[in-house]
Amino acid sequence: MELVIFLPGMLLAYFPMKQYLRLHPAKLAAAAVSLILLLCLAGETVRHFFHINILWLFFPAAAIIGSFYVHTLKITRWKSVSVFLAVCGVFSCLGNAAIGISGETTPPFSL
Repeated sequence: MELVIFLPGMLLAYFPMKQYLRLHPAKLAAAAVSLILLLCLAGETVRHFFHINILWLFFPAAAIIGSFYVHTLKITRWKSVSVFLAVCGVFSCLGNAAIGISGETTPPFSL
């Protein structure tokens, strides 16, 4: 649940840069959704087997998605990185909301 917040974040990151895309929007959407689903499945697998807090998986996932974002635009690296960093604020807000929702939907642990 927590890692799925990257999907709206990625959409928001591409809205101001839609005229600078290297790929056709349909191909880009398919690649982005595939990448995010792969990251979600890999993150959940790592969390399950190694008992890592999900928050520690946000950093590598954000780095992978940020790299994907920077390489799919036809603009300078500095401009695409600054737009991505602005969108990271949206990631943090959506991430906190997802964590709150997940905490409310998960039954409390009882002894």
